[in-house]
Amino acid sequence: MADDLDIPHPRARFTLAGHADAERAFDEAWRAGRLHHAWMIVGPRGVGKTTFAYRCARRALGAAPDADFGVLGATPDDPASRRVAAESHANLLTVGLGLNKTGTLRSEIVVDDARRVPKFFQSTAAEGGWRVCLVDPADVMNASAANAILKTLEEPPTKALILLVVEAPGRLPTTIRSRCRVLNLRAPGVEAAAAVARELTGVSDQAARAAAEIAEGRPGDAVAIAAAGGAKLHAKLAALIGGLPRFDTGAAHALADELTRKDAAAARALFFRFLGAMTR
Repeated sequence: MADDLDIPHPRARFTLAGHADAERAFDEAWRAGRLHHAWMIVGPRGVGKTTFAYRCARRALGAAPDADFGVLGATPDDPASRRVAAESHANLLTVGLGLNKTGTLRSEIVVDDARRVPKFFQSTAAEGGWRVCLVDPADVMNASAANAILKTLEEPPTKALILLVVEAPGRLPTTIRSRCRVLNLRAPGVEAAAAVARELTGVSDQAARAAAEIAEGRPGDAVAIAAAGGAKLHAKLAALIGGLPRFDTGAAHALADELTRKDAAAARALFFRFLGAMTR
């Protein structure tokens, strides 16, 4: 398994496959000076929502445009690009899942995290220009957290941009959804997903395509599957289940040995995901 691959975070990714139309919608609003203050970036897991959001953020924060990287492409060596990648840009706030008292990741965004949003926009922009807040995943905000950012959505300050990354918009209150412009991102397809998986993980063409097919054309999912050796894992599990009611005990024991290794956390997560999908 390849759990130790160094896959760049979306904030440090400068290419994005398959979403040129959505990028043009944002770019046209930006160039026309009619940029809505809140955008809801919607789509299934792994289609590139977070990468898209960071591309919007870099544009608003003044990173030099670079068409070689797409409609919302930015020069990777631009100071704004470097600071976004390093999480050090003073005019960018990111809100996500925090840690609970036991040090494990929470399952929802809580009010204490969401209260950072109005405080951020109430203060003077540290570097002048636009201020950007990126909430990811926004659809796991609990009711109190959603209420905490609602006032900012209702009465945004000038040069304020709020980007909500959302998989299931129905989980958010209508009061939040109605104040956002929505961009729907769809899976760009197997070929595009395979190319991304191959680029980021270095797996073979065959393994990249297998991962992309399992991921149903979602690049982020294809990368995760390829990085964890998921294509082989999927095939082994499918063979075990497909052989029922006869059961290959030897193959099952070998698979269990693979999954109980200390470095197989990503593979174990994929195993339970695949198992759930195959036994529904």
